[in-house]
Amino acid sequence: MLTVTDGATHDWENMPLDEMALGNAMDADFTLRAHLQMEKEMNKKGVQHVYAKLLKPILVVASQVEHRGILVDNECVSNFDELLTHEVAELEEKLSELSVIEDINPKSNADMGTLLFSASGFDLKATDFSKKTKAPSITEAHLTSVAATATGDAKEYIDLLLKYKARIKQHKTYVKGVEKAVAYNEDGRVYSSYNFGNVVTGRLSCSTYSVSPKHRKGISFHTLPRPDENDPVNLRSMMVADDDKVFVAADFSQAELRVLAQCCKDANLIEAFNSGQDLHSFTASLVFGNQAGETDCQERKLSHCVRRRSQQACRTDR
Repeated sequence: MLTVTDGATHDWENMPLDEMALGNAMDADFTLRAHLQMEKEMNKKGVQHVYAKLLKPILVVASQVEHRGILVDNECVSNFDELLTHEVAELEEKLSELSVIEDINPKSNADMGTLLFSASGFDLKATDFSKKTKAPSITEAHLTSVAATATGDAKEYIDLLLKYKARIKQHKTYVKGVEKAVAYNEDGRVYSSYNFGNVVTGRLSCSTYSVSPKHRKGISFHTLPRPDENDPVNLRSMMVADDDKVFVAADFSQAELRVLAQCCKDANLIEAFNSGQDLHSFTASLVFGNQAGETDCQERKLSHCVRRRSQQACRTDR
């Protein structure tokens, strides 16, 4: 039987079928055994309908989407490629003009740590550090937190740096990723795999098909950033529906936090949900002592980053 410990390093197109056959058969056998056992437990607890009425039908739809792939608007991809290439170059120039140290590379975490937190740079106070190197963290959450108290050129530099890092990721991961996948697939589509058991919280996740270490058939769609209404780069518009079809979005609105509010009986959370408030703005108003309607975008974003980081820490602890 073929044993694969790191799927990203294998050439799946040329795997020997005779070696894969036994592994596939064993996967099917153990999956069936697990299903039969779990079905008994679900029946005992009266939650069989969750699988039968919700998960089972979704599996069929997801498998069809995996097989069919998603159509790409190549003109849109080309436009975003040109736009982001130009904007990244402009941001690099502005960052260079604001830097108080020469020959600083904004792509280098070490250089950014020196510029932002050393006495020879902006001399800002770091509150989060890398566990491995003990150097100041250059994560989005930490930079957003530092920017909230920074002033003058230091604040402007961090704001530009955050935008620069976001644009780099959009261009390299998504635009160029889709472009390369379409070129490899040669059918104008990209393909991904939908995962129902990979996320601790039970959420649906998505990953790309890695054909070989150098070739991928798509990107991870569930990480596509939601566009700001004033942002000309809406990455989701790169994917389009086939003729006579439309995309349908369905989601449980803030399901995890609603369960949390119900379980812990937190008065603030319950009030936010019952009054229909934006949860991030509501949380920010509690943190910064504002009225919910007075919370600005920076405070809302900081609140969101802190909450997301706390969730990640909880998952790591588990």
